[in-house]
Amino acid sequence: MKNLLIITAMFLVTSLSAQTFTTTEGSEVEYFPNATGFMDCAIHFENLTNEPIVLSYKKVSVDFPSTWDVSFCDNRNCFGGFVDEDTMSPIAVSDKYNSIKLTVYPNGKADTGIVSYSVWNKYNPSDIDTLTFKIYVRWSASTGNFVSSFEQIYPNPTSGSLIINSPNSVTNIEVLDLQGKNVSKQSISIIENRIDLSGLPNGVYFLNYLDAGIKNSQKIQLLK
Repeated sequence: MKNLLIITAMFLVTSLSAQTFTTTEGSEVEYFPNATGFMDCAIHFENLTNEPIVLSYKKVSVDFPSTWDVSFCDNRNCFGGFVDEDTMSPIAVSDKYNSIKLTVYPNGKADTGIVSYSVWNKYNPSDIDTLTFKIYVRWSASTGNFVSSFEQIYPNPTSGSLIINSPNSVTNIEVLDLQGKNVSKQSISIIENRIDLSGLPNGVYFLNYLDAGIKNSQKIQLLK
C-alpha cells in the first residue's frame, strides 16, 4: 500500500510538471523593423496536450523608447499599450497560430526596445516560460542615419508565399535555414519581390536581402 501511494504521488508530480506548451519561434526573438512604418513582432504558442489549454501571462520588464508607439495583442484582445497581466482564450489541441504580438511603430526614431513577459499554463502554473522581444530599429552604416524606407514582409508566419513590400529596389534575396545553409535554390521560386517557399519543409528560416543597397535580415516561419 505504501509503495502504491509513493507511485501515485510520483505520477501526480510528473503530470503537474509536464510541458504542456511550447513557443514556435523560441522564447527570445529578435526583430528589426525600419524606422518608418510598423512591424508585427509575434511569438506563437503550440499546445502539446490532447485537450485545450489556457495560458496566463504577466509583464516582467519593459525597456521601450518613449518615442515609439505599440499595440499589444493576445488571442482574445488588443490593447494600446503594454498589459500588466491577463489570460488568453483557450488554445485548441495542436494549434500553432495563437500568439502574443507587439505591433511596433518607431515613428522615425532609431532605438532599441526589450520587453519580457512570463507565460504559464493557468491550470498547471509550474509549466512557465519567459518571452523576450528584442526590437532593434537600425542605423545605416553608410549614412549614420536610420533606415527610413518603409517595408513589410508578409504574411509571417506564412503557409508558402511571402511578399517584400518596399518602394526601393530589392535585390540579392536569399533564404537560410537555422544552421546557416543557403536553401534559396531548393524548391524556392523568387519573382520580383514575391517568394514561394512552399517547396521547403515547415520551420524557421532567415530571409536576407538588399533594400536600396542596405542589407536586411528577417526571421520567417513556414507553417503549411
